[in-house]
Amino acid sequence: IDSPSEQPLVAHVGIRGIPANYGGSEEAVQALIPHLAQRGFATLVYCRPSRYRERQREYGGGRLVYLPSPRSKNFETIVHSFLATLHAGLITRPAVIHYHGRGNAVFLPLATLLRIPAVLWVDGFEWERAKWGKVARFFHRRIADPIAAVLHRSLVADAPTIAEYYRSRYGKTVACIRYGARDVSGERDGEVLRRLELDPDKYCLFVGRLTPEKEVHVLLEAYRLVRTDWPLVIVGDNPYDARYVARLQEAADPRVRFVGPQFGPAYRALLADAAVSIHPSRVEGTSPALITALASGRAAVVSDIPENRQAAHDAAVFFPVGDAAGLAAALQELIDDPQLRANWAERGKCLAAERFSWEVSADQFAALYRSLWRAGGTRKPTRGGRATNTGEEGSESVNS
Repeated sequence: IDSPSEQPLVAHVGIRGIPANYGGSEEAVQALIPHLAQRGFATLVYCRPSRYRERQREYGGGRLVYLPSPRSKNFETIVHSFLATLHAGLITRPAVIHYHGRGNAVFLPLATLLRIPAVLWVDGFEWERAKWGKVARFFHRRIADPIAAVLHRSLVADAPTIAEYYRSRYGKTVACIRYGARDVSGERDGEVLRRLELDPDKYCLFVGRLTPEKEVHVLLEAYRLVRTDWPLVIVGDNPYDARYVARLQEAADPRVRFVGPQFGPAYRALLADAAVSIHPSRVEGTSPALITALASGRAAVVSDIPENRQAAHDAAVFFPVGDAAGLAAALQELIDDPQLRANWAERGKCLAAERFSWEVSADQFAALYRSLWRAGGTRKPTRGGRATNTGEEGSESVNS
């Protein structure tokens, strides 16, 4: 990787790559890149070639490296992360490896062996996700989770409930760094709505992976009870479980529109003109879709799990998780009352502006990177993969 820059390099491992085309972790990395550049860090993202038709060398200021990965729910991430860790240790020599997802805790010892400091950012409790079988749940809870706890100096939670889990279960103090949120309300695009035959401010929106813990099946049951001619737009997909997606489509009434995955301008346009944003999930960390909806002034209906309560606080309409009737009642009230929608939208916008900032997240990660990098030794890995000697010592704390 040739570059004249002497900025320390942060390598991201465990996501599918950028440009983001799957989930919140990819969106987070993409959003953080320019903010971290302003704080003196270059970014390298390890990408999975099966996810991208075009292999760009750079995107949004971040360098991209493509390594093989099998198209397998259980093995895609672990194989790719293993290869990425070896590549980082033997070739790119970053200042810090930033792992995403609890399962990647198993590579922290390898990163240590390769003498590269590492950060592990975890979101949600993987063993509670219905997409995993018994073996995968055992791996996440009984193998990856204890390793993450033992190596907790490198561990970062994305939600207070996760940090509290490590305190209560393992007696470990874990930093909490949340996602930031971007206001996309100014990115309306009439062409996107015309293509999907939607009217501004006259549809409800769900955005997320179509996996069982997202509770889209509960949402479809609830929408049958809602008296409206507004469409319910479902944005997302599940490449690993086509049968579940097919069951959702079979269960949907004629007002429901499955529009597949939408990213970039199309996603932002759909959110900008949605009347109500719906978040029925049973398992979450800090939901990027939720806080982006709040930041963009969308009235939000949200399941009452602790992670959503902490994220939305008093700025969303909550319903008991899994309760289709309760969800239907909340939706009906918002659909029927434009002023009520406007009131909730304003509360959400104010809350997000106060709590969810990529500037703050970047400050916290930059401090953590510097602390780990300086404590890791005297070699100074740079964006170009070279190493120079440095006499810098000491560490910096991370606000949690």
